[in-house]
Amino acid sequence: MFNTIGNIVLSIIKFLSLKWMPAFLRFACYGLAGVACGLMLVFMTLLNAFGFLGDNPDVCATCHVMRSHYVTWSKSSHARDATCNDCHVPNQNLAKKFAQKQKSGLWDMYIFLTRQEPQVIRLSENYKEIVQENCLRCHPRQTQTMALYNQTDRFCGDCHREVVHGRIDALSSTPYARYPGIINLQN
Repeated sequence: MFNTIGNIVLSIIKFLSLKWMPAFLRFACYGLAGVACGLMLVFMTLLNAFGFLGDNPDVCATCHVMRSHYVTWSKSSHARDATCNDCHVPNQNLAKKFAQKQKSGLWDMYIFLTRQEPQVIRLSENYKEIVQENCLRCHPRQTQTMALYNQTDRFCGDCHREVVHGRIDALSSTPYARYPGIINLQN
């Protein structure tokens, strides 16, 4: 079996090396690949895609629908100790963390490019599981308390929704808030 897989991999490498192609066409293909990679790099730089690899909450606020979330978080008790990624991204290991960031980044890019962004954002069921795991990771004593009262199936946000983001998360919920990197004309 390994021999078969090895042969397949070698065939792919041989094909991608373009040795079967005339030299002038091979040069053109490599040139086009270089130009495509360069354009992709410029595109990713213009979109600040590399900023999303880190944990800086200011990057999350670059999307207009996330600004109220940023402002309410920055005024909460969690702003001192937690960033967006501490709550909204799996923190078990780096592979899961970056896989989720990539998945949600591509989804967000699709939503924004197709102009489907909602004005009020709700936490999806998938993200509720991630947020719940992260709540219990940072607050392990509350897990014991929940078990004591037989409430282990409850979502922390059901009772503690306003702790981080407040009750309303919409563009109109923080109309005079100061956002990072944005001139506030109201004041």
